Amino acid sequence: MITLISDWGWDDVSLGMLKWELNKRFPDAYIVDLTHEVELLDVGQTAFIMSRLYQRFPVGSVHLILTGVSRWMLDPFLMVEEDEHFFIGIDNGVLPTMFPNGMLHVRRLGGDGSDRLLQMVHLTEACITGCCEREMEEVQQVEKGFQLRYVYSEQNRELRGHVMYVDRHHNVVTNIPVDLFRQILGDQSFELVASGFKIRRYHERYEKECEPYLVPNALGVLEIVSYGARIVIMPRWYRDQEIVINFYN
Repeated sequence: MITLISDWGWDDVSLGMLKWELNKRFPDAYIVDLTHEVELLDVGQTAFIMSRLYQRFPVGSVHLILTGVSRWMLDPFLMVEEDEHFFIGIDNGVLPTMFPNGMLHVRRLGGDGSDRLLQMVHLTEACITGCCEREMEEVQQVEKGFQLRYVYSEQNRELRGHVMYVDRHHNVVTNIPVDLFRQILGDQSFELVASGFKIRRYHERYEKECEPYLVPNALGVLEIVSYGARIVIMPRWYRDQEIVINFYN
């Protein structure tokens, strides 16, 4: 299983060329596009999406993290093996951001001036065949990462998180896990105040309700939505914005 995530956009011909090379080298592999609509150079958003999704794939999967990667750049590729998965990216902080609490063992492929697409295919093959130690050298220091956190205060009865991104449908995606929200909520009520809205409703699925409400999304986190209304067009929704949910009887 090989996954791809990037800020390239779906109309970048390099994406099609890369997938062609992967299919040619690994005809029996499943190649999955997670998304190619990450905000340009947004390492935090990339790490957030990747960290929420990679566990759903089988062990031994190879994940190509292409945000910030240009076909013409010379930055060497890095590889991390974590949780029996392989992650390939560049030294832009995305790998440490994905695993902020881990002691990462990072390997690097030296730049040899060859085609970047072929380098990615070569690294994928090294991961699949178990040749990483022979093909790559260990790295002692990499660019530090930073991931926005969520936290629950039982004393204040509040759950704090952040807006991670706004999707194409103008829904606001947070980093607050749905399971944690459900666990805290129980039979209580809640109120989320942000950007001029007071949100007090939670649904397990999308409903035809114009007032903004919370719903779980495919990443397993809370999403702020409203039926037929583009709430993000309203003022003051922005990336990294703090979200505070208060709970009461």
